[in-house]
Amino acid sequence: MRINREAFLQKLSRLRPGLTTKGDTIEQSSCVLFKGGTMATFNGEVAVRSPTPKGLDFEGAVPAKKLLDNLEKWAEEEVDVLVDGGKLLIKGDRKVTTTPLFDAKLDLSVVGTPAKWVKLPPEFLEAVRYASSVAGKNEQKFETTCVHIMPKVVESSDGRQRVRYSVSTGSAKSTLIRAEAARAVADLDASACGDSEKWLHWRNPAGLIISARKFSLDYPDFGTLVEGVKGGHKLDLPKGLEGAAQRAGIYAAANGRGERITVEIVDGKKGKLIRVRGEADDGTHTESRDLKGYKGPNCSFAVAADLLADAVKRHADCALVGHRLRANGPNYVYLISLATKEGKGDAKAKDKGKGERS
Repeated sequence: MRINREAFLQKLSRLRPGLTTKGDTIEQSSCVLFKGGTMATFNGEVAVRSPTPKGLDFEGAVPAKKLLDNLEKWAEEEVDVLVDGGKLLIKGDRKVTTTPLFDAKLDLSVVGTPAKWVKLPPEFLEAVRYASSVAGKNEQKFETTCVHIMPKVVESSDGRQRVRYSVSTGSAKSTLIRAEAARAVADLDASACGDSEKWLHWRNPAGLIISARKFSLDYPDFGTLVEGVKGGHKLDLPKGLEGAAQRAGIYAAANGRGERITVEIVDGKKGKLIRVRGEADDGTHTESRDLKGYKGPNCSFAVAADLLADAVKRHADCALVGHRLRANGPNYVYLISLATKEGKGDAKAKDKGKGERS
């Protein structure tokens, strides 16, 4: 079967969120499953399903990583895809790749499909994307590695920073999903949500479905905290800070810390400066901007680069309140616990109510 290489590669690449990254968590979780007109991946926590390109009617499981890495380096506009002797063959101009085609054992029956779909507002994608940036990475505090989704709220916290969006989610109840799954939902342009007993499902206009396992845990109530942080020292973020944050974020991303950059408010020769810095093993990037009208104390904090850039772009109403920075957007509130110049910082939140994963 002759197909467009770029279109096939794009479809395969969109299945990446369902692949395991730490060895097979379940059988064939590092493979792409071809079965019944559907391509799918499933690692036990995230499943991604997409219609198979027309004409590809074979069934089996194909190891994904080398196949994807290889096809990305091809230049052919079209390739031939066929099955021969238990192997998947992809032929191009004077080249051929053979990949084992295993019997399909990957079982997605536990995931299922929702009984109905609810249309999502465009703001939902923005909410889950930024909430996934704020979530933490400490597995010892599992709830902080998740995004909390309620019927009308999306929120997350890593213990020092918190974001809370007011947006319709399509979820019937309060639940947690992994931050990585939330990021994938945003990247795959989900337009509808479906809810089932143990899974949340999202569908995009192309028919791709991503499903995330729900976790039942008592999540800290940040609503009262968010509403209680008011007043403070007004902070007008300079326009040029948007690009500065994005450039610093390039270096921060290389360290695998979720593109979090360091922000400092310091004394300059002619007044206050706001400085951003991204660090990696192979380099750093630092930029400063004049900070006009600010009357508060010097301080420093870490923040996701895209969140700071978005706050500047939106002209968010920002203020320093005690040892916290509050940014108000059209439908969100973002808080950061800060470290002051003297080294004093906000005490870590004492979150009550721990539950069990389900």
